[in-house]
Amino acid sequence: MLKQSLTVLTLTAALGTAASASAQEITFNSWLPPQEPINSVGMVPFWERVSEATNGEVTGKMFFAGQLMGQGETFDGVSDQAVGGGQVIAAFAPNKVPHLATIEQFRAISPDPRATAAAMTETALLDCPECLEEAAENDLVPLGGHSNPTYYLMCSTEVESVEDLNGLRLRAPSRFDQQVATSFGMSPVSIPFPELATGFQRGVVDCAMLSRLWLDVFKFGEVVKTIVDGTFGASAYPMMVSFNKEVWDGLSDDARAAIKGNMPQVIAAATITMMQADAPAVENAKANGMKIVDLGGEFQTAFDAYVGSEEESIRNAFEPLGVENFDALLASYQENYSKWEGLLADVGEDIDAFAGLLKSEIYDNLSY
Repeated sequence: MLKQSLTVLTLTAALGTAASASAQEITFNSWLPPQEPINSVGMVPFWERVSEATNGEVTGKMFFAGQLMGQGETFDGVSDQAVGGGQVIAAFAPNKVPHLATIEQFRAISPDPRATAAAMTETALLDCPECLEEAAENDLVPLGGHSNPTYYLMCSTEVESVEDLNGLRLRAPSRFDQQVATSFGMSPVSIPFPELATGFQRGVVDCAMLSRLWLDVFKFGEVVKTIVDGTFGASAYPMMVSFNKEVWDGLSDDARAAIKGNMPQVIAAATITMMQADAPAVENAKANGMKIVDLGGEFQTAFDAYVGSEEESIRNAFEPLGVENFDALLASYQENYSKWEGLLADVGEDIDAFAGLLKSEIYDNLSY
């Protein structure tokens, strides 16, 4: 639970509900900077469209870069109604939302960010009643989320072989990162994401699993010397746009429809814009001396072993938390992912076409 000092400051100013039902301001917490695509092409225009669609009945007030609360605090912040909504990652509260956190773990089998965002959102919102039940128990209403581009292993040291990875310190805030560390003989260390750049500079951490556009967005291109050539899959967050349940229930039917109706554009625009930003970020980092290295067959062997171990690793981590239907959840995600690969085969980077599919396949079918 958030400390009382937070709620005293924010419950009145940041509650997200105004006294008048005709003009309701929802405060929304982002722990990411405004230039991050989920905000710049996602949430900022989202609130503009919602305001227009509701004739000003509902507006949004964004707080960026953890001004109110950080990445790990946002779950409780939205749940406790310290803010009306926020960017929530289920993996930071696996004991409270284990099914939603499980779905976030399937990145090793998710190479296409577009299909990942769609399949994780569809699985969570349409095919997993346990997901919605556990969210409601925590006073949360999840509305899906974008996908980051695929993750790569990036290091602030020069790496030329698999042996060079042995003993290097890998930022490992989650089960996924810890599993990578184990698979490649690296040492997991804990460091908050906002401190990662300085952690690289000070030698507190040597490597991290990152999307390549972050070389520009977070200036990691100034400190990363090596990217290992080989993708570790994309990650999406079905709770990335979440609202407090009391705030959500207090909205009019038209306001809720406007919010749901504008979610497809958030997911499509953020996901594809991030994909498009990958290549320029890599070129900028190369200009600063960064290298992309192919570690050959030995790396591929270790990587294949890692992928092969993921299903059992996820099962062992989340079944004890109450995920009794792990096999069904995984099968549902795999079926949805395969479906979305087919649906997106001819879409390419067409944001409007992707958004249209998200609307017809997911958001037109939501029951809340």
